Amino acid sequence: MAATAYSGNVLPIPFLTLRRIMPHAPVRYFAPLNAAMGVYAINTSFRAAAFLSQLAVESFELRRTHEGWTKRKGFHLPGSDRPAHTATSQRDYFDYWYGNRRDLGNNTVGDGYNYRGRGGIQITGRDNYNKVGQGLDLPLTSRPSILEDDPGTDMDVAAFFFARLKHLNTVADSLDPEDPSSIEHVNRRLTRAINGGHNALAERLAYYRTALNALSVA
Repeated sequence: MAATAYSGNVLPIPFLTLRRIMPHAPVRYFAPLNAAMGVYAINTSFRAAAFLSQLAVESFELRRTHEGWTKRKGFHLPGSDRPAHTATSQRDYFDYWYGNRRDLGNNTVGDGYNYRGRGGIQITGRDNYNKVGQGLDLPLTSRPSILEDDPGTDMDVAAFFFARLKHLNTVADSLDPEDPSSIEHVNRRLTRAINGGHNALAERLAYYRTALNALSVA
C-alpha cells in the first residue's frame, strides 16, 4: 500500500489512473464509471479502490457482461454444496447451479438461467434483479438482458449495488492503513458481500492493493 492514503474526493479518476488499475478495460466504460461513482459517493481512495477491485474481478476488467459457464465433465461450482454436474447447455448449467435457490430468490422454473450473473458487478438471482430494478426504476426482472446493453446502465447498477444495496462504502471506510492485516480483512468482507463466497480472494486482494496505490497521494 502507498505511504499516504488520500481521503478527499478522487473523482473523476483520470484515464491513466484507471488504466493502471484495469489495464485492459474498454475505454467506453470510463466516463459512465466515474459518473456512477459520483452519484453513489464512491469518491474517496478507500471507497474507489474497494469498488474497482471487486468490479475488475467480477467483470474481467469490464470485458465480460455475463457470467461464464462450462461443459467440463464433473464440474463443481466453488462454494456450492450441490454435487458436481456436467452441463449439456448454458441453460442446463445455470438452472442446475442457481435454480430453486432460496438465497437468490429463484423459485420459478428457469430463474437460474434467466437471472444468471450479468453486468460489471455480476448481479445474480431474482431477488437482486428485483431489488436493483426497483431501486433504479429499471425493468430488470422482465428484461434482465438490459444489464448487458449499455455501459451507463451497467455502471449505475454496479455502483448502486455496491453502495446502496450492500452498504459497502462503510466497509471500505473501515480500512486502517496502519494495520497490515486490515486490507486482507476488508477485502474478505467486500468479497463475501459481492460474490456470496470468497472466490478469487487473492486476485481481488491484488487489485485492491494496486488500486489503493494508484489512488494514493505519496
